[in-house]
Amino acid sequence: MPADLIYPGEPGCAAAVRLAAGQPGACGGEPVGTVEHRYCYPRPHVARLFVCAEHSQGLEVRALDDADRTELDRRRRERAEAYGRRAANQS
Repeated sequence: MPADLIYPGEPGCAAAVRLAAGQPGACGGEPVGTVEHRYCYPRPHVARLFVCAEHSQGLEVRALDDADRTELDRRRRERAEAYGRRAANQS
């Protein structure tokens, strides 16, 4: 059964997993490929989602290319900057 890919903006795997106390969260595993996901709401569009080896089972996965690696780097950089701003605001 394919994974629930509900975290499209993640800088890692977009699959949902159960974290501590059963709370849902993003897998965050190292991506090995991408899948296309079609959204109908709030507007129809196609998104590129990253998946790790474990959550790629049963999906049509395309191997990572240079554009995908660039996008992952951008997402990781933005995540790190956001955490840095939040830490600075809390001190």
